[in-house]
Amino acid sequence: MHFVVIGTGGIGGYYGARLQAMASRLHLLPGELTCRRCKPEGCASTIPNGGLTPMNPLSALTRLDTGTLMSEPGLSQIVYGLMTEATAAASADRAPLTETDCNEMFELMRHFDPIKTSMLVDFEHHRPLELEQICGAVLSRSRQLKREAPYTFTIYQLLRLAASRETGPQPPDLLRFAPR
Repeated sequence: MHFVVIGTGGIGGYYGARLQAMASRLHLLPGELTCRRCKPEGCASTIPNGGLTPMNPLSALTRLDTGTLMSEPGLSQIVYGLMTEATAAASADRAPLTETDCNEMFELMRHFDPIKTSMLVDFEHHRPLELEQICGAVLSRSRQLKREAPYTFTIYQLLRLAASRETGPQPPDLLRFAPR
């Protein structure tokens, strides 16, 4: 198995040390963990953070931890849909991920300990959400590739509405990413 971390920097520094620790825990051999660079605004279109980024908005919307999202068949199907859309959108950043990459990450996530995602914590504390950086990135790259991203679009719209009621008005133009 080979893991690719997509990010704006190399594998050094604080996050590099965390990635190396994760590689060690997963018993990865040297060379099985690589880092590719992408534009900062494009990194959310891939599957960084061990696959958690596509799950982040769904976790905030449902107020459920990752373990619950992955253990409920209907919800895990939505997680998989979000992950496949993010995987497809990654090709716009010339950091293509394959269906195999997506499937392997999805299966790996089934065995992770449950956590609250960062977006869920932000939502609970009435802080601004990274909707544009996560959902918006997938949607804009999907549009660029002339692909639909119905899971991401739906979660984006519902979470914007929920967040506006919790934290105040979100930026206008709710249909910016609507299918044409």
